[in-house]
Amino acid sequence: MKNTSFNENESNYIQNTLSSQHPQIEQESDRQMLTRVGIRFGILFFVLLMFDSLLDWLIALFDLLFELIHLGIDLVEYSIELILENTINTGHQESEIIMINAALIISLYLIYRFFFAIPKMYTKGTKKNRYIKYSEIISAALIIMISLS
Repeated sequence: MKNTSFNENESNYIQNTLSSQHPQIEQESDRQMLTRVGIRFGILFFVLLMFDSLLDWLIALFDLLFELIHLGIDLVEYSIELILENTINTGHQESEIIMINAALIISLYLIYRFFFAIPKMYTKGTKKNRYIKYSEIISAALIIMISLS
């Protein structure tokens, strides 16, 4: 009768798996340990001294990202404006008015859809976090609606 507990192949497999996940670390010399700790200390020291500059670089990166997004939006807007001017024979001012009206209609539609999505977001949020209140979601929605108008 075969033993139902671990047999020799299964125990070898487990041993090999464990050793592959956690390789045996060789004994490192004092010089290697000091080098490893020194590099970590140097990185920590660099981050602490350059924290303000690193934050400035991060803010500059976000600013560049927003500028590129703005240029992309301007490119799309200008392209649509040229298409309107050439197809409908409108002037520059009429094309801009058409674009503004279209943007207002789209934003009102998105606000409308968001307002009806609030209860779904509330139920999903309360399943994950019991401390979310319905009034907080409504106030957030009103703040978004006021900021869009």
